[in-house]
Amino acid sequence: MQNESAEAESRRQFMRNADLERRASDLALANKSFGRANADLKRLNEEMTASQHDTLQHFSKMSLNPAEDGARPYVAVATMEGALVNQHLGETERVTIYEQDFSSPDLFKFVGMRRMPEE
Repeated sequence: MQNESAEAESRRQFMRNADLERRASDLALANKSFGRANADLKRLNEEMTASQHDTLQHFSKMSLNPAEDGARPYVAVATMEGALVNQHLGETERVTIYEQDFSSPDLFKFVGMRRMPEE
């Protein structure tokens, strides 16, 4: 009886430790993302060149609806687990590629995975 109680307590402690490790990992990832976003904001405050301004103006006028913009037939998604867009393109090792497919209810179909080029 005492042995079973000790085993149950050991399992509970293991689960608490696993939960704490998961939470620490989530916080580390959130902190890394916050730092990256903060750096991006600082860059936005720097003065833009005329070329950068023109490029930004060009892309700001593009349609957000893929059905209206035939110039973007593929979309690359940076994801850690394949379900969410939750990774920075500059840090991911691979991207998931989708192609426009207007017959699909989601408007896109899976094409494949591609490795990012080495630096």
